[in-house]
Amino acid sequence: MKVLRDALIKEKQEKDIISKAKQALEKENERVKSQFQEKENYLLKLKDEVADLQTKLQIERKKNDSSQPKSAVKTEAGAGAAVPGQESHITEMLTSSISNLSGMFGIKKGAQPNNEEVQKLQNELNYSKKQLEVLQEKYRKSEAAVAQLKKDAGSQSENSEKKLKEVEADLESRIQAYRELNKKFEELDNLVAGLRRDKDRLEQNVSRLRSENETLVHERDETEKENREKVRMVQELNEVCSKMEAELSNQVQKNKDLKIQLEEAEMNMQCFDLKKSGKVMDVPALFMMRKNVNDEYIIEIESSGEKLLLYPQVVQSFGPIKETEDRFYFDYKDTKGEVIRDVFQVEDRKKILRSLKSFVRLSDMNSANLNNKATGAIKEKNLLSQMVSFFNN
Repeated sequence: MKVLRDALIKEKQEKDIISKAKQALEKENERVKSQFQEKENYLLKLKDEVADLQTKLQIERKKNDSSQPKSAVKTEAGAGAAVPGQESHITEMLTSSISNLSGMFGIKKGAQPNNEEVQKLQNELNYSKKQLEVLQEKYRKSEAAVAQLKKDAGSQSENSEKKLKEVEADLESRIQAYRELNKKFEELDNLVAGLRRDKDRLEQNVSRLRSENETLVHERDETEKENREKVRMVQELNEVCSKMEAELSNQVQKNKDLKIQLEEAEMNMQCFDLKKSGKVMDVPALFMMRKNVNDEYIIEIESSGEKLLLYPQVVQSFGPIKETEDRFYFDYKDTKGEVIRDVFQVEDRKKILRSLKSFVRLSDMNSANLNNKATGAIKEKNLLSQMVSFFNN
């Protein structure tokens, strides 16, 4: 863009220089024309003076023809023979000069001049010839000068016109180039205007996006603030929930303990009347689940002539017999390690099986607690031993 502007400025400067040169040429042409006109006017003036002089000579000749004697005419003719080729013109000049001299010296018409007067006239005639020759020479020089001026003026005019045409052609080409550059400059201006409009639109879009971004950032900050508040509330809720879970766990544990205590209380002594299936017939029996004096869980089955004590650990399995509604099986290991199955009949089969299941589970839990206590005691004993050994060392 800057290069185009510089080129345009340079083109304008060249145009101004050409315009100034054209004006200078026009002024020079006017000056030459003025000089030529002055020369021509001077020439015309000279021509007018010569014409006036010829007119005066002719007038004087006519006057002298009517007033001068023949001897004077012969004298003039003899004097005029001194300039061949110009006899008539000189005669007229002499006639006019003689007439003028006659008037000047007071010679009247028809008077006969004496020798002294003739000598004076001769001298005047010679002087007039010299003036005439001088005038003729000036006239010839003027005509030659006028012709040369015309020739020079024509040559200068032709050269000026040629240079002017060349300058005009160059100026026209430069004007055309200037128009093309101006057109390109206008196209570039339009392009720049379009780019500026695009830039304005982009700036508007950027401003809008910045505003939207600020709004989004504000919303994000508000959202983060709300999220932090929610996180804080969630943390507080988690803490509350943790406390509630801890309390609930404690409560559940308490409930479990209470339930276990309740079950233990129930299981301290449970007794069911039932019938034991024998090989020949069913015999009445008593199925008891209780704790002994050593706080051990035992199962006691007593029938006529038979009493059986079992630990829950030897119980293998038990469950209902599907083909019946009131019978269940009970498998256990004897002292030899063989699995023995007894079949019993009872009115509320579900109740006794549920109680048996709870009793076995409580027995397992009690055994696990005893094992843990024994293990803890062993660990405490080992730790105590290590401490004693440490202090002894």
